[in-house]
Amino acid sequence: MRRIRFKILVLFPFFYTFSYAQNAHLDSLKKVLNQHVELDTIRAKIENDIAFELFNLSLYDEAIKHYKQVFEISKKNGYKKGIYSYLNGIASIQFRQNKFDEALQTFYSLEQGTLRAGATKQSLGVLYNGIANVYEAKDEYNRAIDYCLKAIDLFNQAGNENYSAIVLGNIASIYFKVKDYQSSIKFHKQSIEVKKKIGNDYSLGIAYLNFAQVFERLGDYRKHIDLLQQSIQYFENINDSADIALCKTSLGLAYIALSDSSMEGFSKENTPKMSKEILLSKALEYEHEALAIYKAIGEQYEVGHTLNAIGTALVNQNKYREAIPYYQNVYQQFSETRPVLAKASSEGLAYAYEQLKDYKKAFIWQKKYLDLEERINKNNDFLELGKQQAQIIFQQEQQIKDLEHKKELAENTLNHQEIETKLLLKNSRKNKLLLLTFIIILSLSFIFYTFKKKAKHKALLLKEKAEKDALKAKLEGEESERDRIARELHDGVASALTGIRLQYQSKKSEGKILDAQLQEVNQEIRDISHRLATPLVQQFTTINELVNDCLNRAFSGRMYDINTSFHPENDTLLFTEAQRLNLYRILQEIFQNINKHAQADVISISYNRHENHLNFIIEDNGIGFNTNTVTFGIGLNNIRKRVESMGRTFSIDSAKGRGTCFILDFEV
Repeated sequence: MRRIRFKILVLFPFFYTFSYAQNAHLDSLKKVLNQHVELDTIRAKIENDIAFELFNLSLYDEAIKHYKQVFEISKKNGYKKGIYSYLNGIASIQFRQNKFDEALQTFYSLEQGTLRAGATKQSLGVLYNGIANVYEAKDEYNRAIDYCLKAIDLFNQAGNENYSAIVLGNIASIYFKVKDYQSSIKFHKQSIEVKKKIGNDYSLGIAYLNFAQVFERLGDYRKHIDLLQQSIQYFENINDSADIALCKTSLGLAYIALSDSSMEGFSKENTPKMSKEILLSKALEYEHEALAIYKAIGEQYEVGHTLNAIGTALVNQNKYREAIPYYQNVYQQFSETRPVLAKASSEGLAYAYEQLKDYKKAFIWQKKYLDLEERINKNNDFLELGKQQAQIIFQQEQQIKDLEHKKELAENTLNHQEIETKLLLKNSRKNKLLLLTFIIILSLSFIFYTFKKKAKHKALLLKEKAEKDALKAKLEGEESERDRIARELHDGVASALTGIRLQYQSKKSEGKILDAQLQEVNQEIRDISHRLATPLVQQFTTINELVNDCLNRAFSGRMYDINTSFHPENDTLLFTEAQRLNLYRILQEIFQNINKHAQADVISISYNRHENHLNFIIEDNGIGFNTNTVTFGIGLNNIRKRVESMGRTFSIDSAKGRGTCFILDFEV
């Protein structure tokens, strides 16, 4: 049965106070956007509204385009809330696309920015709830609960009881997942208590529906049924037909379960005292009510579930012929599109015909059931499939023996049954032989497939190793060549130019211009030699030391306003010596690009580490460039190759007139 969860949307903007409507709102927003041509904060908000609507429609590529517009406009106008909303939206999309690690990286970047900017308690609470959702999706439940508790504390400080209640419900659901039912009950009660103060009928209906599932799992059906009925009352207050139908379906299934006197795993002292006939009558009543609602609102998939439930209730009443049309209806509608539904109906039909002693039809529906099961589990282990088929053969042999016994009892009076039984036996043995042959073929295919897959994987590993070795050798060769060129420039060309300059200084004043030019050339060659020479990276023990040394080499004697930010301060270098050299060269190449092309006067370098995730952001206020039209030159290609050699990524954010931002992400 479907279980409903009610969460705060991963992380969508609470930085703004916009109101978001449904799909009809999208067209009107686009019209407003076309009328507003100014690239100001108002346009950023409109772009953000449109992106949110597209996100709700699962049109993620279109949503990303509008989020990028939010970022561009907000950065141009210094609108920090817009930048935070952009990060929120991207993280939400990454979460929806199951890119959980990427979503966490985006959230942590957002966390650093919001903490520095002094964001509101409510905004941070929403952020932490989003992180909790990602950890829950990754099955890291302890970390999910930790972030949920942080979010609740912030919501309480902000006075937002509604969000606190929702997160309390999320914690209850996590404890339900890990089968800690007492903790789940505790947090469900807290959530409901807060929601009653607020008075939101829909939220309370969902809360009681989720709460009911805990007692279903515990086997306390009296409490389970009571909570479902309370949930229905709240949904009826707001005419929520779909959820009313869901509760009625759940009630029907509960009464069906109670009618099975052999069922184990629930507390019989806490169940309603009714006869089997009354229980099944109530089950059918609720299921028919749910069926009428689902048909009215066009929920075809739920119609199929409910028809199967009605069929099961009738079978439990031994009304096999009445159950058959319900099961057949489901199979006809969903055999191609919803094999799980069709599988349940075919299993019910096989059982009903078996009870009616129509073994031929029972065998046909049993085969259809197996065909559907094979479709559903087509990627399962072939050997496991062989075991299942062997079990089926054993069951068929037992059926054959039963039929043979019945034949012997009736052979003197019903000769036509003897002929029919012989034909059935012959077909069954033939099917058994075919199944055994099929098992052998599947087993051999599995062995061949496994061998081929291992060989392909080994070849891929060898190829990757060769590529990495080649790249490493190339980088080492480049460093060696840099050292050689640096020595030649420093010891040869630079020394020669120094001698020439000294000669001219001893001459008359007309040589002053040439002297200045030679001095400039001399300084340039010294700079080149310093940049090319391999730095003694083994001497650096902290990030601050490495970055500051690189800055001194790159910008010594040049007029720049340089701002640095290290979080944490003097963080220990966790890289190997080769990785440190790579990082040094990457930063050196970026600083050289700023010197040559940026025409900037302010440079900002930010370093952040969260656990084993490292992030560098290097920005300048120069002329920038269009990243869509400019191709990578030697310098940018060198950066890309070195980052890839460390198995990591980098990105560039720039546009004409607004500077350039390099973003480097590493994982130690």
